Amino acid sequence: MEDRVRSAALDRHREVRSTSDMGSVPRFEYPISEAIRAHATTFPETAEGSSCVNRAFGAGGKNVLFLGEKPGRCALRSRSADVWQKIEFDPDDAPPVAELEASVTRSFLLLAPKQAQCDHGRRGRWPSTGR
Repeated sequence: MEDRVRSAALDRHREVRSTSDMGSVPRFEYPISEAIRAHATTFPETAEGSSCVNRAFGAGGKNVLFLGEKPGRCALRSRSADVWQKIEFDPDDAPPVAELEASVTRSFLLLAPKQAQCDHGRRGRWPSTGR
């Protein structure tokens, strides 16, 4: 992953965290996980919680994404069409950030309440889908 992309994602995440009312949320160990979190928290009504050993991201009371870490591994679970998909990868050899962000966006669009999707669309923020 390019350092420039990682840096921009982390800067965006810091802005989101500083303005959120989520309280103290522990940081992920790997920068790629923080970049995914940064993107996931840009969606309206998004809240971060826990689900077993993973972090769950939900909008309007529905979980739309799960993100977990183990030593040397990251796992992203998101919705794609009719199934949940799991992307596991080494954090030092991660898929492109744009690919992971597209997976997060797709999951939000499939599962989040329609009002949250409309709010997101009105803001003109469809970073990974070109909408």
